[in-house]
Amino acid sequence: MPPPPGRWAGDGQHPGWPPGYGPVPPGYGLPPSDLYPATWKAIHALWVGLIAFGVALVLGVIVELIYGFPASGNASDIPAPAFAIANIVQELALFVTVVLWVKYVAHAPVAALGKPRRPLADLGIGVGAGLALVLVAGVALIVVQVITSLVTGNKPTTPDQIPTSVTGWPLIVSGFTVVLLAPLGEEPFFRGFLYKALRRRRSVWPAALISALFFGLVHIYPLLIVPLAVVGLVLALLYEWRQSLLVTMAAHATFNLVGFLTIFLSRR
Repeated sequence: MPPPPGRWAGDGQHPGWPPGYGPVPPGYGLPPSDLYPATWKAIHALWVGLIAFGVALVLGVIVELIYGFPASGNASDIPAPAFAIANIVQELALFVTVVLWVKYVAHAPVAALGKPRRPLADLGIGVGAGLALVLVAGVALIVVQVITSLVTGNKPTTPDQIPTSVTGWPLIVSGFTVVLLAPLGEEPFFRGFLYKALRRRRSVWPAALISALFFGLVHIYPLLIVPLAVVGLVLALLYEWRQSLLVTMAAHATFNLVGFLTIFLSRR
């Protein structure tokens, strides 16, 4: 129960709670990181990731059996409907696995992943941070391309994260997945689960750098590892500041929206 409107000195231990207004609710005045501490370890992220990958793999094979495997054997030639549905399955599998692990294995409330306290502020900050991330990741990508060109003598091309064969409704569905489901699946895992567990034993920067490195690595494409690791670092620092998944989801969604719109408009 919140205190009534007005300015209150409190009792010295709970500023803002008026004396005589009733018992102070448990955890009042504590930051979310103390109110909902991580009851799991960072190594558990490995098991969560493997379980989610296994579930997504099995369901993905079923989807490909329905729509057909690529005749060339090349993953980039996967049928467009299968690609769109497989991505949905992957993100939902990660989200569900994280939630179930926290609730039933770690015996913690789902709010421990990062319950927002100021949703509107988190949304605004997240959208602004996401737009800034577009610029930051773009600069990082250019730096990587320049270094790669100097080392190999060839100018690398940015890989298509959505194959050019994906058009029509599968492209629209892929946009829905990229903008909404990817933040829903990846933010609870990388920030709410992995980063928060790392913070149990490490300070901010080591925890942020480790979680950011894994965030970059899981996106497969070598050219994008560094730019996406930079994105992961900023998202981890945002989470540390706000202790809210909503702010990182909003930033992640905004960043992905700009990227998807670039792809979508280039194929019209």
